[in-house]
Amino acid sequence: MGNELRNPNIILYLIGTFFSSAGWSVWGYSLLSNVIYLITTSSLKVGYAEGIQGVISSVLAIPFGILADKWCRHGVGKIGLIVGIISSAGLIAVLFIGMVITKDELYWILFGSLALYGVSTGVESSALATMFTNSVPTGSRSAWLSYLQICSALGTCCGPAVAAIILKTLGDIWTLHDMILPWTVALSMQILSCFIYFPMHDKWCLADESMGNITLKRPNKQWKCLHTRHIPYLCTVLDCVFGLASGMSSKFFPLFFEYEVGYSPLELQLLFVGSFGMIVPFTFVAKRVADKLGRVQALLLLLYLGLTFLLVIVVGKGHYWDNKWIIGIAYVFRAGLMNSPTALHRSIVDDYVDSDKRGCWNSLEFVFVLGWSGSAMLGGLLVESVGYQYTFLITLVMQFVSISLYWLLIPLVERKEYILEEINEIEPLLVN
Repeated sequence: MGNELRNPNIILYLIGTFFSSAGWSVWGYSLLSNVIYLITTSSLKVGYAEGIQGVISSVLAIPFGILADKWCRHGVGKIGLIVGIISSAGLIAVLFIGMVITKDELYWILFGSLALYGVSTGVESSALATMFTNSVPTGSRSAWLSYLQICSALGTCCGPAVAAIILKTLGDIWTLHDMILPWTVALSMQILSCFIYFPMHDKWCLADESMGNITLKRPNKQWKCLHTRHIPYLCTVLDCVFGLASGMSSKFFPLFFEYEVGYSPLELQLLFVGSFGMIVPFTFVAKRVADKLGRVQALLLLLYLGLTFLLVIVVGKGHYWDNKWIIGIAYVFRAGLMNSPTALHRSIVDDYVDSDKRGCWNSLEFVFVLGWSGSAMLGGLLVESVGYQYTFLITLVMQFVSISLYWLLIPLVERKEYILEEINEIEPLLVN
């Protein structure tokens, strides 16, 4: 662990992720849907505006991921970060402009700002993530990705906590005027994170023998028609289905809590503090379970448990949707369980992908992770046509199907996270 702590890429990415997560958890998750709804009173328009950033990010992520592998990751990352600073500053200005223009004009300015933000995310996300993973030696990847996830979870707790203090001071009601200050503070954190990421550089990435190049060495396994080389492809399909399912619901939970359950702005921020905070202990649990049972086994266990709490929310309509405690507790545990093993999933993909191709594969991961923003368009249509209950039910079924694909990985992925040896050390063993 000591050597990794001396690597600037690792330290910068961990700190930047904390501030980025703190900002996004407020403006991008808890406030954005409600701000758009206050402007338009239309769930469908919420879906369009929320979805545009995911669609643009998805379109740009793969070509810029390939460009990062072929050219230089720090160069691509800096381009995205500059656009990120500009788009975040533009989003701050949006609500101030909204005081002097019509709501229809405000909606389209916000729509354009979110599109520009999608450009920045699509360009820089995979480049920065790849510089981080290529700075971590193979055998330690799941541990450091778990630390990264904890930094993200702590940030997503601190952001809503700060917003809760602001809302308590200003007034606990849903108005555009009261959203300005927490919105501005959150996006300022996003800008700060861009400056923290900026010095990251390829020169601090490790050599192939340390970070793992599977064209040189790998533990080969085969089951039926599947081989270890198929692991990244299976994970990609899983991400695709899971991301689409999440996007139908995730962007609409804030509206659900406000209009169906009756949460005030302050109560909503406190709920997100609890839900994001629950990710931290469950991340430690996920790592311990993975050490005992294996990474894939831990993913299956925790994700299936997380789905049971979404089921509690789905079946609650007409019974306890007006009970803030039951719905809130179910949501908190669902968030903790569903998000805690993310680091294990990413570590599996990175362990079975060549180090010089991780930019492309990380961009594929981000396409489907960000795809849940794109599928918010479908979510908005579903919420308006069939309501929250059936929208959440569709999400549950699709997530169950995607999680079940992990069963195919059990025969292929080592239970114990392996440490790759240099090729000249393992060749005699292959001859024997």
